[in-house]
This record gives sequence, structure tokens and C-alpha cells, in this order.
Amino acid sequence: MYKDELVGHAVTSMVIDEAHLLNLCVARDLQGNGMGLSFMAFLLERFRTQNMAELFLEVRASNTAAVHLYRKLGFNEIGYRKAYYPSSDGREDAIVMSMKLGREE
Repeated sequence: MYKDELVGHAVTSMVIDEAHLLNLCVARDLQGNGMGLSFMAFLLERFRTQNMAELFLEVRASNTAAVHLYRKLGFNEIGYRKAYYPSSDGREDAIVMSMKLGREE
């Protein structure tokens, strides 16, 4: 269906047993169609197979679709960063979220 098409990308980091989602993008015309959910399911499985214990991320407070997706997946809000992201109006706050990955010992 999407052969030879870039549908999104992710930038991640894994250190010891912590994973960090630094950036997740889905092509604008594919947003709202479950692509983000599928992408996250793939990433979560990859982190689990790499024995990561927890995943962290920051998300723009105004990005309600992403916040909803992360909460649906089981992320919890663990903090708030004032003026974290640049925006057209100056700076925008970030919600810090995490999820335990149920690492198998």
C-alpha cells in the first residue's frame, strides 16, 4: 500500500534499560488513520525485544492528538517542561510522559 513512500519517521535512543522517543512524525495526509498507533506498536515491540524497562518522551502540550494516543497506549504524565519547544508565538510547554515496558528478566 505504501511501497516506496515515506510515511513517517522516528528518532529514538536506548541507554542501558531506558528508551527515549525523541521524535515521531507521520505524514500529514496519513494522520488520524491509525498510522501513529501502528508506528508506536512497532516501536514498543522493538524496545521490549531490546529489554528496555521504561520509555520516556516529551510532547507539545497543544498536540492533543498525540497526547491522546500516548495515554491510550498507557503512558503516564510524569512532569511538565515550561517553554520547552519553540513555536510561532515564542515558546510552548511540553508534557513529559513515561511507560513501563514490562521487561522480562
